[in-house]
Amino acid sequence: VRWTGDVARAYVGDELVADQFYSGRGVWEIGVDRVSAGVVRLRVLPLGAGAPVHVPGWVGTSAIPAEVLGVEWVAVRAWSFRAA
Repeated sequence: VRWTGDVARAYVGDELVADQFYSGRGVWEIGVDRVSAGVVRLRVLPLGAGAPVHVPGWVGTSAIPAEVLGVEWVAVRAWSFRAA
Protein backbone atom coordinates (compact mmCIF):
# COMPACT_ATOMS: atom_id res chain seq x y z
CA VAL A 1 0.00 0.00 0.00
CA ARG A 2 1.43 3.41 -0.99
CA TRP A 3 0.01 6.06 1.30
CA THR A 4 0.51 9.35 3.16
CA GLY A 5 -0.87 10.56 6.48
CA ASP A 6 -0.15 10.01 10.16
CA VAL A 7 -1.24 6.46 10.86
CA ALA A 8 -2.87 3.73 8.79
CA ARG A 9 -4.86 0.79 10.11
CA ALA A 10 -6.08 -2.37 8.40
CA TYR A 11 -9.22 -4.12 9.60
CA VAL A 12 -11.01 -7.36 8.78
CA GLY A 13 -14.52 -6.72 10.06
CA ASP A 14 -14.00 -4.93 13.38
CA GLU A 15 -10.66 -6.64 14.09
CA LEU A 16 -7.48 -4.56 13.74
CA VAL A 17 -5.05 -6.81 11.84
CA ALA A 18 -2.19 -4.38 11.05
CA ASP A 19 -1.15 -0.77 11.58
CA GLN A 20 1.64 1.52 10.43
CA PHE A 21 2.96 4.97 11.30
CA TYR A 22 4.00 7.18 8.37
CA SER A 23 7.78 7.52 8.05
CA GLY A 24 8.04 9.34 4.74
CA ARG A 25 8.75 6.07 2.95
CA GLY A 26 5.10 5.70 2.02
CA VAL A 27 5.09 1.92 1.45
CA TRP A 28 3.29 -0.40 3.84
CA GLU A 29 3.55 -4.15 3.35
CA ILE A 30 0.74 -6.20 4.86
CA GLY A 31 1.26 -9.97 4.98
CA VAL A 32 -2.26 -10.99 3.97
CA ASP A 33 -1.35 -14.66 4.42
CA ARG A 34 -1.37 -13.89 8.16
CA VAL A 35 -4.76 -12.15 8.04
CA SER A 36 -8.00 -14.07 8.59
CA ALA A 37 -10.32 -14.44 5.61
CA GLY A 38 -12.45 -11.43 4.75
CA VAL A 39 -12.36 -8.01 3.19
CA VAL A 40 -9.39 -5.89 4.32
CA ARG A 41 -10.54 -2.33 5.01
CA LEU A 42 -7.98 0.48 5.35
CA ARG A 43 -8.35 3.58 7.51
CA VAL A 44 -5.78 6.37 7.07
CA LEU A 45 -5.64 9.41 9.34
CA PRO A 46 -4.00 12.75 8.37
CA LEU A 47 -1.07 14.37 10.19
CA GLY A 48 -2.03 17.87 11.27
CA ALA A 49 0.02 20.98 10.51
CA GLY A 50 2.52 21.77 13.24
CA ALA A 51 2.40 18.27 14.75
CA PRO A 52 5.49 17.61 16.92
CA VAL A 53 6.54 14.65 14.74
CA HIS A 54 9.65 14.40 12.55
CA VAL A 55 9.07 12.96 9.08
CA PRO A 56 12.02 13.07 6.63
CA GLY A 57 11.32 15.50 3.79
CA TRP A 58 8.30 17.05 5.51
CA VAL A 59 8.05 20.69 6.53
CA GLY A 60 6.46 20.65 9.99
CA THR A 61 4.26 23.68 9.34
CA SER A 62 2.20 21.91 6.68
CA ALA A 63 -0.22 19.01 7.06
CA ILE A 64 0.26 15.57 5.51
CA PRO A 65 -3.05 14.53 3.95
CA ALA A 66 -4.56 11.09 4.47
CA GLU A 67 -4.34 9.47 1.04
CA VAL A 68 -4.08 5.97 -0.38
CA LEU A 69 -2.00 6.47 -3.52
CA GLY A 70 -2.04 2.88 -4.75
CA VAL A 71 -2.34 -0.76 -3.78
CA GLU A 72 -0.53 -3.73 -5.30
CA TRP A 73 -1.06 -7.43 -4.71
CA VAL A 74 2.31 -9.21 -4.85
CA ALA A 75 2.57 -12.98 -4.59
CA VAL A 76 5.86 -14.21 -3.15
CA ARG A 77 6.71 -17.89 -3.23
CA ALA A 78 9.59 -19.60 -1.49
CA TRP A 79 10.88 -23.14 -1.83
CA SER A 80 13.20 -24.89 0.57
CA PHE A 81 15.83 -27.28 -0.74
CA ARG A 82 17.98 -29.66 1.20
CA ALA A 83 21.40 -30.66 -0.14
CA ALA A 84 21.59 -34.35 -0.93
